[in-house]
Amino acid sequence: MKRLFVFLLSFPLWVSAATAGAEEKFDQLYRALNLPELIAVMRVEGLEYAEEISETLLQGRVIDDWGGMVEVIYDQTRMEDELRAEMTARMQDADFDALLGYYVGGAGEAIAKAELDARQVLLSEEAEAEAHSLVDHMRQVEDPRLEMLERLEYLNHLIDRNVTSALNSSYEFYYGLIDSGAIPGGMSESDVLREVWAQEPEIRQEVDRWIWAYHAIAYEDLTDDDVLGYIAFSKTEEGKALFTVLFESFDTVFRRISRELGLTTGGFLVSEEI
Repeated sequence: MKRLFVFLLSFPLWVSAATAGAEEKFDQLYRALNLPELIAVMRVEGLEYAEEISETLLQGRVIDDWGGMVEVIYDQTRMEDELRAEMTARMQDADFDALLGYYVGGAGEAIAKAELDARQVLLSEEAEAEAHSLVDHMRQVEDPRLEMLERLEYLNHLIDRNVTSALNSSYEFYYGLIDSGAIPGGMSESDVLREVWAQEPEIRQEVDRWIWAYHAIAYEDLTDDDVLGYIAFSKTEEGKALFTVLFESFDTVFRRISRELGLTTGGFLVSEEI
């Protein structure tokens, strides 16, 4: 399952960003969050997903242009430009000094690195299987870290947000297929919503399972104090605002990607019929 995403600050985080060097500070924050590297991981995940589409909807047919078109859809620079634009628009009132104080040399730096490392590790199916086994073991021995992970997931609405993002992407993919003419007679809005919502239970189960595995290995080497600090930050308005920016911004990027994947897939299906 793909796609996802902190210490207590004692002063307001979201105040005027109209300070000198705000753009430079945004760049620093962007790098401190390891977003270029995270997008690179998501790009690999996306290319793998596109391969699954080729094997299922396109039934494994050899299509010379498929790989090139998918590379354009998941272009790293394009994804970064879109994400930066979305985040910048949502962070007009951010106090970047406060954020940088946490993420550059602070407790947040270790958190951000651990999360990126986990995403990179989970690109391997074998590593993901080991992560699931780790979660099973933690449950068997009633590891107290499980309660901390559950609090993190609850406070940051990680299950619901990722399920919503996956459903949004599915919705856009359907409309890409429709716009390409690949669905004879098209589909009504209610038909699309019905098809998308029918996937919700399976998506929720998959998201839940993946996030537990992700968190188990991401924070495995961090101290309880590190995790508790992350929980404390997640309870603040500052933490909530940051997570909202990240989720909404990534959601917008992946909506575009899914629409284009649907259009591209549908285009090949229509050309085969002709």
